[in-house]
Amino acid sequence: MSYDNFYYMNLYGSTVSYPSELGLSDPPIEYNVAAGIRPAWGPFIIDIGGYYTFYPHENRKYMSMESGEFYIMPTYRQGSLTLSAGAFYTQHWGGTTATGIYTPITLNYVLSDFSMGGVTPYVTAEFAHQKTGEIQGFNLPDYNHWGTGFGVTYSNIIFDVKYTNTNVRGQDCAYVSGGTDWCDETVTAGVSITF
Repeated sequence: MSYDNFYYMNLYGSTVSYPSELGLSDPPIEYNVAAGIRPAWGPFIIDIGGYYTFYPHENRKYMSMESGEFYIMPTYRQGSLTLSAGAFYTQHWGGTTATGIYTPITLNYVLSDFSMGGVTPYVTAEFAHQKTGEIQGFNLPDYNHWGTGFGVTYSNIIFDVKYTNTNVRGQDCAYVSGGTDWCDETVTAGVSITF
């Protein structure tokens, strides 16, 4: 067993828009803090941990959207290929009293043959299922989520562009996200730095 990078902790923040006219708490920013362990046995890694999502300056007139999750994510790495599957569990999905289980499968392939000047491109794909519980006897809809993306790494910096979509629309989307069009296909871009 390898103990390299055995313990970890991270903090992530982003601006968000959860407007109060939809009954949401209208926070200006979202933070996620996570901690866990990541033991490795050769090409196999298992990530076990938890994270908490919180929203400073929420409008407390509305329901708080803060929640925590526990997760387990086994990963297999062989050469340029990384394959992961896992489960994320929460007792307070989206800050509600509903439970939730998110089960993703992800594939990442590093395009080493196209590396230049320390910049290495990669492609990624994901499929996941969100199982949600009930709120006061009302069953929230379960749904599937999928996506694909392209990114580049340079030293400890990652830039990526991702396409995502779901199979939930209309009123069911409002039940799981707050807005009727928040589950449609989306393209996002991001930059992350690892210290």
